[in-house]
Amino acid sequence: MFNENAPGVLVVGTGVVMKGDMYAPELIFTSGQLEGVIQSKNIYVAQDGSIGGVVEGEQIDIAGKANQNIHAIQELTIRSTGIVSGNITYGELTMEKGGKLSGTLYVAQSPSGALAGDYLTPQSNQLSTEQE
Repeated sequence: MFNENAPGVLVVGTGVVMKGDMYAPELIFTSGQLEGVIQSKNIYVAQDGSIGGVVEGEQIDIAGKANQNIHAIQELTIRSTGIVSGNITYGELTMEKGGKLSGTLYVAQSPSGALAGDYLTPQSNQLSTEQE
């Protein structure tokens, strides 16, 4: 899946809790709990993992839980076990059967590779859905 020893990769294991500002240029992978300002090109939350706060990345893949402000500039993927809630910004959205999504949705209007910032266009006011 990925090389955990590669430069620019942060791996947070099961049972680990981290709070604060976190940045990894290539990938953040967590099966633990992250809370704060979290930024990376790619973010993957495993089934046992959770992430919250301000989460920004080009591609964000959620099999666990994500909440608060989620900004996936290129693509947000919600796996069948994923639960995503809050203010959600995405370029493209993929959701597997069983995935859960609730909150306010925005479509990213920024140049490719840029983080969210001021490039938000409301898609709808509120959404609560389960893909079944």
